[in-house]
Parts: sequence; C-alpha cells; structure tokens
Amino acid sequence: MASLPDEVDRLYIVTPKRETKSLLEEAIKKGIKKVWIQQMSHTDEALNLARENNLELITKECIFMYAEPVTGPHKFHRFFKKLFGRYPR
Repeated sequence: MASLPDEVDRLYIVTPKRETKSLLEEAIKKGIKKVWIQQMSHTDEALNLARENNLELITKECIFMYAEPVTGPHKFHRFFKKLFGRYPR
C-alpha cells in the first residue's frame, strides 16, 4: 500500500477477510475516500471502520456484475439488482 502513487483516490479490495481491515486502515491513512470491498472480503469490523471514516463505500456486491461483458451468473445477478434495486440476500 505504501507504494501506491499519491494520486490514487480509489481502492478495490479483494482480499481474504483477515486482511481487509489492515488494508482499509492503510487506505484511510493515504487519504483514499472511495472504496469497493468485494463480496466475501468484507467483515463487520472493516465496514464499521469505513463508515466511521466517511468513506464512499460499495460492498457485498461482485464487481463482475458491472464489468462488461456480463455473462453467466453475473448477468442473472445484475438482472436482480436492476429489478429490485439490490441483490437479494
């Protein structure tokens, strides 16, 4: 994280859950305000830390629902997100 250029202002976290909070702490120290924590990488502790620091946060969603071309199960998930405004949990 220390090797990230100063102009980085967004972070996409795809880590084992045990590493997410420490990576998020480093992002906060660097001043990164926009964070996406990939589905299955989040912990309640990391989510609380993000909210306490007023980060623009996306979580509990898979980025493949948004990456083109959307195929397979991701296409199905994207359909539900559009239909219901969120992915059913």
